[in-house]
Amino acid sequence: MNHAELTSALAGISGHIHIKKLDIKSQQQRLAFALEYAVNQDLPPDCSRADSAKIALADHYIQMNALQYQLGVLVEKQKNIKKSLARLAA
Repeated sequence: MNHAELTSALAGISGHIHIKKLDIKSQQQRLAFALEYAVNQDLPPDCSRADSAKIALADHYIQMNALQYQLGVLVEKQKNIKKSLARLAA
C-alpha cells in the first residue's frame, strides 16, 4: 500500500475505534442498569423474574466482552498501519 492508502486506512480505523468506544460506553450503561436491577430485586432466588434479571445481566456482560474484543482488534490494526506508515517514511 502507498502512503495515501495507508493514511486513508488509518483515518477509517480511527473512526471505527471512536464508534466502538461509544458502543462500549453505551453498553457499560446498559450493564450498570441491568446490574442495579438484578441487585435491587427483593425476590426469592428461585423466582423467574430473578432468573430473567440474571440472564439479562449475563447477556450484557457477554456483549461488553465482545465489544472490548472488537476494539482490541481495531487498535491492533491501527498499530500495524502506523508501523507501515513509519516504514514508508523511513
